[in-house]
Amino acid sequence: MNHQQHQRRNKGWRLFLATSLFLVSVLFSQDVKLLAGFEYDDMQTWTGWSGTAISEGTSAMGGSYGTLFQGDATEGDWAVGRDISSDAVSWYLTSPAVPDNPLIYLYGKIFYTFGFLENWLGADWSGYDRMRIDIKSTLDSCVVWLSLQDELTSPFIIRRYVVPMNEWVTLEFNLADASKEIQVPLSGAGTTYWGVDTLKGRLLNLSRMANLSVNVPHFYHSRAQHVIVDNLRLLKAGVDEGTSLTVLRDTTAFQTVQELPPQSPVWTNKYTGARNTEPLTLGEPSVIDRSSANISYAQFSGMPYAISAVDNDHIIMGTTIFGNALMSVNGGESWTSAGMMHSYNAPGNMFTGAGDDLLGFYTERCGGGGVSSAMYFRRLQFNGTGWQITPYKMITPNSWHCAEWKVNGIRLPNGRIWMLSAHETRYRGIWMRGWYSDDEGETWRWPNASGLMDAEALRSYGTRHGNLTGAEWWVDNSDAWEYEGKTASLGTITTSLNFSSFFPMLVPYGDEVACFWQDANSNTIKWSHSDGTRWTAPTTLLSSMTSRPSGAVYHEATGNIYFANGQKIYQFDGTHTPVDITPALCTGHILSLSGNLLMNVWKEQSGVQYLIRYCTKELPDGVWSEAHTLATEDVSCYLTSTQSAPENFFPVAWAFTGSTTKWIKFQRIPIAGTSANKQQANVQRAPFLEVSPNPFCGQTVFQYQVPKAGAVSFKVYDRCGRLVESLLEGKQVSGAHQVKWDARHLAAGLYVARIKATGLNLSRKIIIVK
Repeated sequence: MNHQQHQRRNKGWRLFLATSLFLVSVLFSQDVKLLAGFEYDDMQTWTGWSGTAISEGTSAMGGSYGTLFQGDATEGDWAVGRDISSDAVSWYLTSPAVPDNPLIYLYGKIFYTFGFLENWLGADWSGYDRMRIDIKSTLDSCVVWLSLQDELTSPFIIRRYVVPMNEWVTLEFNLADASKEIQVPLSGAGTTYWGVDTLKGRLLNLSRMANLSVNVPHFYHSRAQHVIVDNLRLLKAGVDEGTSLTVLRDTTAFQTVQELPPQSPVWTNKYTGARNTEPLTLGEPSVIDRSSANISYAQFSGMPYAISAVDNDHIIMGTTIFGNALMSVNGGESWTSAGMMHSYNAPGNMFTGAGDDLLGFYTERCGGGGVSSAMYFRRLQFNGTGWQITPYKMITPNSWHCAEWKVNGIRLPNGRIWMLSAHETRYRGIWMRGWYSDDEGETWRWPNASGLMDAEALRSYGTRHGNLTGAEWWVDNSDAWEYEGKTASLGTITTSLNFSSFFPMLVPYGDEVACFWQDANSNTIKWSHSDGTRWTAPTTLLSSMTSRPSGAVYHEATGNIYFANGQKIYQFDGTHTPVDITPALCTGHILSLSGNLLMNVWKEQSGVQYLIRYCTKELPDGVWSEAHTLATEDVSCYLTSTQSAPENFFPVAWAFTGSTTKWIKFQRIPIAGTSANKQQANVQRAPFLEVSPNPFCGQTVFQYQVPKAGAVSFKVYDRCGRLVESLLEGKQVSGAHQVKWDARHLAAGLYVARIKATGLNLSRKIIIVK
């Protein structure tokens, strides 16, 4: 072979080898997908990234997303991670016990994608069965949590590893196991509801990923630490990438989901004993000196209905978002602490009266935006002589910010407890969501929840356990489960909110609940209501409104809602434009209802002083009373009352919270003609809607009472709010009526019957069985 032939042969061999290597690399690139090498130039293309960290203009969390470091990496020249101070390590990250989640996400976070995963890494990971990321803890061995979350499942799904000191290792997350099919056997009622005897689905949906987080919950030594990660990639099944690093795996079984059984509301241990309702006279307000209390937030801020009055003697009220409540057993002459609902590390509390009890809703710890937190419920329950605090129960692990005064709760007459809250979601947006409990706050769910799980155990890697709470997972085999997209899941009512101005004003509405709020993005007042299965689409009621609703009550006899907003009082029938009924020389603020008597209490500036005033109106057609002055103060105050007052007085309190001077004043406003007022209220509470049998197979009978002659609309909807059948659309005389319904043509499942008329707006859940 001559030299030219040899050169041509070598050139051809080199071309073949290069082509083969290229084809192999292409094939390999399909088997191993690099999500992030964290190289400096590449990172500048990520939304919000500037230099070595997230820009402050994008997120005040800044470097907590991670910081770029050069010179020590497994892919390229850069890695991402964090320097953690010795104080943070010694205070929070060296205890043998796993810290609270907000502490882990605030101080132990190495890298995470909160709100940016889709932009940075892509949300569709389907087709891959493992995720790997390289990690190095330079100065100490540590425990690492590698956590994933899709757009529905919560909280994070966690894998745990022990990382050696000063050695690059690879963490592997088994995506195939996390996304494999799980099966949940159902009870008889569950089978009827879902239409199958076993629900099948997945915990993690790899095509809809939303968040990734690398956290250190534990170091072994109390000193400053430096932890970095690199080379985040996905691997297909059976692929061996040939890494030279030690691969760490966690083969612990993933938590499963339990059945979420259909449930009717209950109200157990409701006080039915004697009450002191003797007629009262208006005396001087009682004064509670709070100057020595450790209070920084204004008392009653965000708590328009923080009082519950059992009778003349027994009164309890929440005071601040840090969970302190005061109680009196002598009509407000003296007050004692009812105990702390939670610690000072956990603001976000909202108190609201509920019958004889006081309900509290709060976040576990203040961590700021982007810190994974949870919301909890506790109740101060009246036992005949005083109030006892019930154990705390988790409502949801889905809060990413302190709710503070952005949360409100209510208990309906049937026992159902609702909580609505505005908080940051896993997408960095401020959304309003609603959760309810039908079993005294033991378990919490939302209209499209599909399972139960111990979220506390899941988010603490099994080191702590809590109550079962509602959970969403990806159900594959039931037509009754509908996924409405990430902006409508997990109890979402609206995604259009301004956090600083928001407050959800809850009020009973028929058998269910309605919510009013200010949308500061459009300066409008909007409302939505639940029919027991879904919340209606938000509807604009008032425009050019720059303040949020301050009070609302529901008058059962007429079906009207009365709400205060922007110093005005409105009457709203649920359909037409609200009517301004503000009396002359009065300002709408906190509304309270006793039977048919509506009270409005407000603060009014007079020169350099502030007047605490009130007026009343007999519903539906009475005239407003003249304005009465309760007190004159030298400082501006926050006011609170109760949404539903006792039969013989309205409880009212107002508070001032200065740097040194802090006080609360309490007053009972007597109701004249108490007995007549209450009897009239009982006479007018005739409207009802009953269905029997229920559940039923084939036919059932509805019985209802029309309080006033006029148009009546009676319709049946499916669980998704779609109209199934119109049973009546016409005029009827007042009095009792019944409708027989033949439903043999309909599929088994849950339906909602709703009747509307003048003074009548009720709904009932009905279950068809086959």
